[in-house]
Amino acid sequence: MNWAMHHTRSEEYASQAEVFNRQQEANRAAEFYRLAAEAEMNALESLALDKTRTIGITAVSAASLYYKAHESSQVRNCL
Repeated sequence: MNWAMHHTRSEEYASQAEVFNRQQEANRAAEFYRLAAEAEMNALESLALDKTRTIGITAVSAASLYYKAHESSQVRNCL
């Protein structure tokens, strides 16, 4: 898969996490935020090194999603 496909999957997972958050299902929300972060990391790995701006934005997105998933230990892997 390419960056766009991974990123789209990440957005879908994050959207579902928000639904669970609104329903006060914190554990399910965290699970979907983790899935979104993993998809974003896959997107990051698929980028060419000359896409520096996209790399930076994607890394911050993945870090934010891991933070929302309460997996702060994974945040370092994004940077």
